[in-house]
Amino acid sequence: MISGVILAAGGSSRMGRPKQLLPLAGRPLLQHVVDRASGSELDEVLLVLGAQARTVREGLEIPDRVRVLEHREWREGQSSSLRAALDIAHPTSRGALILLGDEPLVPLEGIQLVLDAFRTGEWVAVRASYAGEPGHPVLLGRELWPLLQALEGDRGAGPLLKALGPAVGKVEMGEPRPVDVDTSQDYERLRAEGEGLNSSPAGPGLDPVPE
Repeated sequence: MISGVILAAGGSSRMGRPKQLLPLAGRPLLQHVVDRASGSELDEVLLVLGAQARTVREGLEIPDRVRVLEHREWREGQSSSLRAALDIAHPTSRGALILLGDEPLVPLEGIQLVLDAFRTGEWVAVRASYAGEPGHPVLLGRELWPLLQALEGDRGAGPLLKALGPAVGKVEMGEPRPVDVDTSQDYERLRAEGEGLNSSPAGPGLDPVPE
């Protein structure tokens, strides 16, 4: 069993409004991430909300298989949201695949390829790579979860994955890294690239190889 975790608890301080609900191709930005996760082979999907959680939740269509966690300590940063999600993951889950709520262009094929690579059992974690640049999704084996519980502040698993070196597999997507929406300029760039939401080619060079 593999759990999916969507981290979408941030306060959008640089945007001045909940970026999770910004319109994109006729749907809220976060809806695209939720739909892709729920349409994948993930066994469960955990959506972590925080700032303006009720407003964000009411602005989305939440599939039945998605569990929503309203994380009150969201101000403590991304690491806090990740810890909260791992705490409620299914006890038989072998790993957690992490998606960011502000990266709606992550392809469904990317989720599947990272899942497939992890299922080979060759690595303790697997992450997507975009033209050599590490990105999401990232799948973290359960044996790493105690180390993740020690993270603090607005930090993800990047430093841990770097320290693990060849124990981490990568799946090269063969395309630029998807836009991460932090500013109004990012959002405008995302809207310009929005056609990727309707066409998400897996791209070349997708055989997983060790770092």
